[in-house]
Amino acid sequence: MPEWWPLLLGWPAVFLSVTLAVVGIVSTKPGLILVAAVLAAPFSLYLSAGWNNGIWVSVVFAALPLTFVAAAYTVKHRRPWIAWCLLVPFVGVVIRFFIRVISQ
Repeated sequence: MPEWWPLLLGWPAVFLSVTLAVVGIVSTKPGLILVAAVLAAPFSLYLSAGWNNGIWVSVVFAALPLTFVAAAYTVKHRRPWIAWCLLVPFVGVVIRFFIRVISQ
């Protein structure tokens, strides 16, 4: 029986969510950014459940997909530069987590 959860929680979903968000901003389609938020949610919830640095870190990680929703709102209202800024926290967390995984 194939395991499907790595596709939902793993790196393919993370990279696909970032790619969809970038394509959504460039093409000014907020729907793509909302799909990216849905794809980013399991990864963010996984990080929030597995981090032991306090409740505020867990809340911040759990709230990361909301930056995608805010980015979709700003793209809808023709403010793409704000959408780019809103993607920075998620991409930063992904890069930091990726480096941590690779260095182990």
